[in-house]
Order: sequence, then structure tokens, then C-alpha cells
Amino acid sequence: NQGTRRKIRQSLKKDVVYYEATRDDLVKFDSIMQTTGERKEFGVHNADYYAMMYDGFVPHGDAALILAE
Repeated sequence: NQGTRRKIRQSLKKDVVYYEATRDDLVKFDSIMQTTGERKEFGVHNADYYAMMYDGFVPHGDAALILAE
């Protein structure tokens, strides 16, 4: 939608760096999910679930985990 496109354009102007995360980055991803879930009051999975999904999809080329800084 328009708001998403605007945020993407803004991030490019503010030097946001996107990168393909490795399995080691799952700790960071889980922390982001836990913090967001608490703040927005929605349920999130535990770290083991994210590891299982990563192992099931990413090494086979079916998905990628993209993080931004």
C-alpha cells in the first residue's frame, strides 16, 4: 500500500541497511518479535519455533530472513 511504499523510500534516504540474516541472527530476530509483541499486545512464538522455521525453509532456498539496521 501507499504507506508501506513511503516507509521504504524514507528508509532508503535515512541509510537503513538491509541484510540477509544468518541463523546466528535468530537471537536478534526473536528479541525484536518479543519486544514488538509486548508493545502491540499480540502473541508471538518462542525462539525454538523461529529456529525450526529457519531450518525448514532458509537453507533450501525457499525463504530468507531479512533484517534492517
